[in-house]
Amino acid sequence: MTIAGLDGSGGAGIVADVRTVASLGFHPAAVITAVTFQNTQRLEGVFDLTGEIERQIETIKSDLKIVGIKTGMIYSMGAAEEVKRGIEDIDAVKVLDPVIEASVGGKLSKIDVYKHMLPSYDVVTPNAHEAAALSEIAVNSVDDAIIAAEKLHQEANVKVIVTGGSLGGVDVIYDGKVHFVEAEMGSITIHGTGCIYSSALTCFLARGESVIDAARKARLYVIEAAKRAKIIGKGLPVANPYISEL
Repeated sequence: MTIAGLDGSGGAGIVADVRTVASLGFHPAAVITAVTFQNTQRLEGVFDLTGEIERQIETIKSDLKIVGIKTGMIYSMGAAEEVKRGIEDIDAVKVLDPVIEASVGGKLSKIDVYKHMLPSYDVVTPNAHEAAALSEIAVNSVDDAIIAAEKLHQEANVKVIVTGGSLGGVDVIYDGKVHFVEAEMGSITIHGTGCIYSSALTCFLARGESVIDAARKARLYVIEAAKRAKIIGKGLPVANPYISEL
């Protein structure tokens, strides 16, 4: 189950999540937290669905067996409370992907929302900027990312993957010990890679993979999705989920 915002252009958010989950052999269920008005060039606004989110979750979990939950954009604290209540009794892998800013520019949430949600999740996948905001530690290097990840792990009892797009392609994983995943990273911004990475990670964890193996496979998956990126509009290229044998 993906819990996230709707990007009507299909480049990121819940559409990218659904495509990724389906490509990895799972049935995607979707809970929309907000409608964003965006395309590959810009973000023009957000309509928050607080008041309607918990009902979506309750309806789905009353019928489907949920084995993984990926949560992305949560616009407000009210939305966060609904999500927390809705998922607390679901026995599934839970991955939180903080989404603070759109890759096309513009604010999608506030960091306090994700600080509030952290203890409800098994794994959190911030980039360096988000890890810095969550931990209140400047993250400008791999060593900084380790310190920030360790702090988040200790405070919220959550495994942390600081994705390394701005760290020379090194993902820092902290689960009580430090691990690294190193992979090639392109210099061009590709719309939707963060959503795709966290969705793929959730799928691999739901298969029973360790966090280290799941992180490696998710990184390989998103690199290939970025290589297959398409120009669908006048702005950023969009990552392209694909059927994978990983």
